[in-house]
Amino acid sequence: MDIISVNVANQALRGIKNTEEKIVGIGAEGRFANVDERLKWIESQTTKLKSTNSKSIDFSKGTFVNTEVQEGRLQLQKITTTVSSIVNVAKTSTATASGYYSPVINAIDDSLTTGWNAGSASLSNWILLDLQKSYTISRIVLTGLAISNYNLMYSEDNINFKTLTNQLPGDNKLNAFIYARYIKITAINTGATWTNITNLEVYADTAENVYKTSGTWESDVIDVGADWISTISTALNALSSNTLISTVTIATSDDGINFNTFNVYNPASPPIKRYLKMKVAMSAAATAGGDTSYEFDQSSIQNRFVLGDFVIALGNLQLKESYNEEMKNQVATETGKYFSYPIDTSRFKKINRIEVI
Repeated sequence: MDIISVNVANQALRGIKNTEEKIVGIGAEGRFANVDERLKWIESQTTKLKSTNSKSIDFSKGTFVNTEVQEGRLQLQKITTTVSSIVNVAKTSTATASGYYSPVINAIDDSLTTGWNAGSASLSNWILLDLQKSYTISRIVLTGLAISNYNLMYSEDNINFKTLTNQLPGDNKLNAFIYARYIKITAINTGATWTNITNLEVYADTAENVYKTSGTWESDVIDVGADWISTISTALNALSSNTLISTVTIATSDDGINFNTFNVYNPASPPIKRYLKMKVAMSAAATAGGDTSYEFDQSSIQNRFVLGDFVIALGNLQLKESYNEEMKNQVATETGKYFSYPIDTSRFKKINRIEVI
């Protein structure tokens, strides 16, 4: 925040020694009829001897309650970072390739009816995705009409790449997660006269920062300056984001000790005291949420649920109709072995049939 104040230019006054002697000092005798006229003349000249200065307020100092300063801007305090969902980030990426018999964008349009074709079967054919930012990647799904093995290269800067060799097409759940912005697929066995990728999916954990819901920051005592006369304007421009609702109040004082109560800050009516204290109250703004549909499909990572012993999810959620359990070998007898498995009938409404296989 900058507080712009008007100050007496002491240095300029000291520099005009001749004026001081002739108007204020001994040399002023006889130039004015009386002392009042001399004082009126001095007062009329003060507006010519003013200079405009500004004072910057350090947001890193003061009293913080659930707030903090990041990159010079005041914001609510960050609590943690959470993984919000696993999404196909290839759909929002940009793609380039070694050749373009058909558009490379067809490989990331999430459609199995289109595809990218390099126009040849060279083992140097490649496709490169820029995911726009770095993600933690757990899974690559590659569908291709003519590609059987590939090298997976990944990088954060598009310069230094690491490689996972000899990957197989299809649903590739990585043994170890990788962190990257750039994903490069290089064919090492096409099995045909061209390199073709019908669809390429890159699944990543998307992170979301969690902040305190409200907080305040109160400045230390701000001394505008010993030569302060009046404040022309103030500017508050170091709040973190317009997605936060902020209330700014200011308290003023003549001596820097006894302050009045905090009042709402009004840029059109700047504070008129030498000493100031500022308080910023911040609260998180409400954001609209989106709709998420789940299909109870246990084969999909995004739709996978933790199920109990009596329910299944195969496109819809339903109770189990049959149970397969392993019987326990209890004891050996003269005629053979005795196996058993206890069934708690109170947990079933009806048992139609029991088979021993």
